[in-house]
Amino acid sequence: MKTCRYCGKLGPDDSNSCPECGTAFDLPTEQPGPPSPGRRPPRPEAASIVLREYPNETAAQRAIDALRTARIEGYIATDDLGGLFPPLIASPFRLVVSSVHREAAAQVLAEAELVPVVQPQGAVGEPVKVRDDSSVRLLGVFLLGVIAGALVLLGYQTTRQQFSGTVQRDVNGDGRTDEWDTYQKGKHVRYATDNNEDERPDIWYTYKDGVITRWEEDINFDGKVDFWATCDDLGRTVESKFDADFNGQPETFGYYQFGRMREQHSVVPQSDLIWKKSFFTNGILREDLIDRDRDGKFDERILFDVHGIEVKKERVN
Repeated sequence: MKTCRYCGKLGPDDSNSCPECGTAFDLPTEQPGPPSPGRRPPRPEAASIVLREYPNETAAQRAIDALRTARIEGYIATDDLGGLFPPLIASPFRLVVSSVHREAAAQVLAEAELVPVVQPQGAVGEPVKVRDDSSVRLLGVFLLGVIAGALVLLGYQTTRQQFSGTVQRDVNGDGRTDEWDTYQKGKHVRYATDNNEDERPDIWYTYKDGVITRWEEDINFDGKVDFWATCDDLGRTVESKFDADFNGQPETFGYYQFGRMREQHSVVPQSDLIWKKSFFTNGILREDLIDRDRDGKFDERILFDVHGIEVKKERVN
């Protein structure tokens, strides 16, 4: 009996080639040595063929592993310009085997349920029609993630639209609250801020439909409001009151046009008597009328230039 130098099968002494793989018995045979783990030396005269094509390297590597387990040599070929192209746009991953092993390799892949995605042109036989669900699973996971994210966002927006309460913030990072935002059914209705870092608000803004309607200020930081202002539908100041001596009763009243001071009246404490009137142009002081003796009649007029600097003082008859 003759031993095939390629596949190791035995053949009749009078045969010229191996009945299993067709290798000629024209060369002296040698006792085959132990094969290297997981691979067989390729047949020199056999041509290489593309058996299958895969869309990603993972699927192709699984096919290679299955073939090597069956002691069939193969390798992966792809054209990525030496790594220039990323995997997403590189050409398909081709499974290359010897033409001698075509049928055996196809059988191994079929048994391992490895699915070919593209049958290469010129290949013999039909592709193994075993379904690969990996891409479907990835798409399903992606869609579930999108749906979950949309539900979380919808829940957050719904909760925010119905939220009522006050949110405290530490703006300067000193560990103490500096700002307070109050909401009613998701609408911002009040904002307060601390100017002297005592963790108590000093300025308050009231909102309606996102527009400031009123604002107040504690100027001397004693916890009591000293300045009040009301606003129009555009959030511009219309009128203001100021408690200059901090006794709880305002003595100065301001009137505004387009959000700028137009006129200011100062009254005698505990009285409605106006002892001083100030007139403004574009928010700049231009004239004062003063009742020095508090008899209800103005005695003096002071004029100011466009920079608010006094330029003239005169008596009023």
